[in-house]
Amino acid sequence: MNREEILKIPAGKKMNQLIWWKIFDMTPEPLNNDMNFLPDYSGDMNAAWIIVKKLGKGVFRLELGARNATVEFIGYSKTKVVVYGDEDVTPLAICRSALLCVLE
Repeated sequence: MNREEILKIPAGKKMNQLIWWKIFDMTPEPLNNDMNFLPDYSGDMNAAWIIVKKLGKGVFRLELGARNATVEFIGYSKTKVVVYGDEDVTPLAICRSALLCVLE
């Protein structure tokens, strides 16, 4: 995957699976190895913080606007991501930025 592809992936099942595969190396296995039991990394802030802790070797920066979230993992180049939306887009911004970390 390249940067442009990652930045187009919406929140949801595909993003959650990519996080599970690329960030957590497929561990821990979801209940009964069923992908429907994965945490909602891209939609739930509590699950997204698990990603931040996993990649927390560098510095994590989060800026919230009225309708946007900017996320960057300092120590990894080109991970700055801005996501706009009417709902809380912070988990999705964290997911996209995290995937850019492993792209390097």
